[in-house]
Amino acid sequence: ISLGFVFILISSWKFIDWVDITPILGSGAYDLFVKGIPRISIYSGIIGPFLLGSYIKSHKNFKKICYTSLIFSIIALTLGTLAYSLVYPYPSSTESFLPIYQLARLISFGRFFERIEAVFVLMWATSALLYLSVVLYLIAYTFKKTFKLSYYKPLVIPFAILVFTISLLPTNQISAIELESNVFRNYAWVVSYLSVTLILAIAVLRKKFGKKEAKNKQ
Repeated sequence: ISLGFVFILISSWKFIDWVDITPILGSGAYDLFVKGIPRISIYSGIIGPFLLGSYIKSHKNFKKICYTSLIFSIIALTLGTLAYSLVYPYPSSTESFLPIYQLARLISFGRFFERIEAVFVLMWATSALLYLSVVLYLIAYTFKKTFKLSYYKPLVIPFAILVFTISLLPTNQISAIELESNVFRNYAWVVSYLSVTLILAIAVLRKKFGKKEAKNKQ
């Protein structure tokens, strides 16, 4: 997947126009740094390592995994966004769906090797399968831990059916894109960041008051 991603970026190099990156701050610093705050939802996947913390034996390894995954995500998202913005100028860049797919459509090697984006279908299918598998596992695992169940495997099929059913709620592709753009990208950070911060604050307070109660008993 990583090699395919890098290959698409390198192959789209000849279509890059550095003028498309201007103006540097887009529509203004306020829109970029203030109105763009909800867009940090794109990093909502950072909540994953916290849910898998019980599987990581040491705090050192936990920090290493979090920092490594965050750095790789930042690099991939930055390079992908930069390449797409330099190839497709604004405002046409806001009209397309699946940016990396749009970049792959431009790749051609002579008259006999055109529209080779079909070659990358396996890469995209593998990425989607990995993502959905991890998310489904985290949903089942979190449900198991929340309700103190003994096993999570019996939950996999029911949650898979629920996820599939919910995915059919949007009436068409446009509705699904609008739902992702207007709802998920603007409000997912509340769950990913505020909820984690709140849970950590409660844990710190419980630990602090627990120590006080232990001292009082002594």
